[in-house]
Amino acid sequence: MKIFCDIHGYPPSHNAGAEWMLHHMLKWLKSRGHEIIVSCPDPRAKEFEGIKIVDRFGPTHQRNYYNWSDIVVSHLDYTGKVINKIRAANRPACFIMHNTHHNTMIDMIAHRSILCFNSKYTASVPYYKHKESTIVYPPCPVEYYKTKRGGGRYITLVNHAQKKGSDVFHEMAKRLPDFEFLGVKGGYFHQNKERIPNVTYRENTPNIKKSYQVTKVILMPSSYESFGRVAIEGYASGIPCVAAPTEGLIESLGDAGIFVDLWDLDGWEDAINKLMTDKDYYQEMQAKARARAAELEGMLNKQMEDLTNLMQRAIEHKTTEGRVA
Repeated sequence: MKIFCDIHGYPPSHNAGAEWMLHHMLKWLKSRGHEIIVSCPDPRAKEFEGIKIVDRFGPTHQRNYYNWSDIVVSHLDYTGKVINKIRAANRPACFIMHNTHHNTMIDMIAHRSILCFNSKYTASVPYYKHKESTIVYPPCPVEYYKTKRGGGRYITLVNHAQKKGSDVFHEMAKRLPDFEFLGVKGGYFHQNKERIPNVTYRENTPNIKKSYQVTKVILMPSSYESFGRVAIEGYASGIPCVAAPTEGLIESLGDAGIFVDLWDLDGWEDAINKLMTDKDYYQEMQAKARARAAELEGMLNKQMEDLTNLMQRAIEHKTTEGRVA
């Protein structure tokens, strides 16, 4: 297949969970012989880890890439724009669905579009029952994210925005002044900072492993998560995660998750304190984290093969909507 990705941002310029999910999916597809071109505004590089990237506003018109492609991939902010372009180019599309928020543009389209959901929870929404779809958990290859740890000391929040739990993060830093906390800037949302002596902040980066290398515990006190990629990235190194029980996090973390209700601040404090001071408990949760990372990675090939087959059917006009009478 010739796959053209028309999107709003891509690593290493734009680093967030959805973009890294797509990147690892594209690397899997490229390793199976498929041709990939990614288009986004103002890319930092022309190639990233084997994936070709072009500037949306470069000399080659977008129409040429649509005509080159067999299928177009997009998600999030660019879904509506791509819907109009695939109609004009008569190309099928695969839209990656990262949340349960209703996208009315997808409701209206009657073209050869398929959907790829990032979790069973996301796929459970009632809006798109007329679409053919599949589920691919965000790929977090263990060897890619695994770090050589020995100096892990930080209690880390990746994306210190309010919706990701910055209030809980800062409150825990105040309650537990003997421990060090690390806030890593996210790829979206306003980032909240407080001047607290035991809190360090780092910039957004395509090399998140540097932060995991010095992390002992990950926090995910999010008000909403459809999956929870950060925790699984950390699990590759056996880093336990204390998380709010969103439906996505419950699904992704499984038995390895340590769940605390979002505003049970005493519960958060107790959970963190136990991980930081009880060596036997920490090692138990470390083992569970590594096992869960390996379990999810073991699902990837089957999920990506299902997606590849569905994409091929869309190209051949064999999906339900695209079938020629």
